Amino acid sequence: MKNYTLYIVDNHKMFCEGLKNILHKRADIHNIKLFYNGQSVLKALELEQPNLILGDISMQEMNGIELLKIVKSKFPLIKYILISTFNSTGYVKDVMKEGANGYITKDSESTEIIEAIKMVMDGNIYISPSLSGKLFKTEYILTKLTKREIEVLEKISLGFTSQQISEKLFISFHTVESHRKSLLAKTECQNSVELSIWGIENGIIQRGSH
Repeated sequence: MKNYTLYIVDNHKMFCEGLKNILHKRADIHNIKLFYNGQSVLKALELEQPNLILGDISMQEMNGIELLKIVKSKFPLIKYILISTFNSTGYVKDVMKEGANGYITKDSESTEIIEAIKMVMDGNIYISPSLSGKLFKTEYILTKLTKREIEVLEKISLGFTSQQISEKLFISFHTVESHRKSLLAKTECQNSVELSIWGIENGIIQRGSH
């Protein structure tokens, strides 16, 4: 991997420098450049295009998903791995829709980060095992939900009460409660709060729209 040009993008300088040192020593990647915000990356891309960008999601001014969208629209051949503290399948789905080549969590071991880079540079998609398992389970659960259950889950995720859901969907209060119980069983959530969070994290509604 030593001939690759790699950009690391993260607000935290210590994290960038630490990751750079690890990749220098353990992956033999020598051409590594550090950036601390998205705008500086976009300026650099006007002069050269790296093989791979390893970028955080949570950044000031321009977050990692916004940067990913711009990079992929202008330079689709650049590989892009998101590295984040967010351990949510919803974020994985979001970045994959935008063309990300990988998603790893910041608590990953250095060996996993190196493996992710190798796999992505070989043309594969890499998702941290802890997340890929959750993603598979979530997709399986979603196939088991009925259209009406998804409608009820959407309203629960938006914070509506059973009575409000009943009025909005023109179904009885008892029917709403039956759907709520079925949703709890299928998603293995313990209460409506967990169910609401599950719905938001897994894209039943758009994050922030509630």
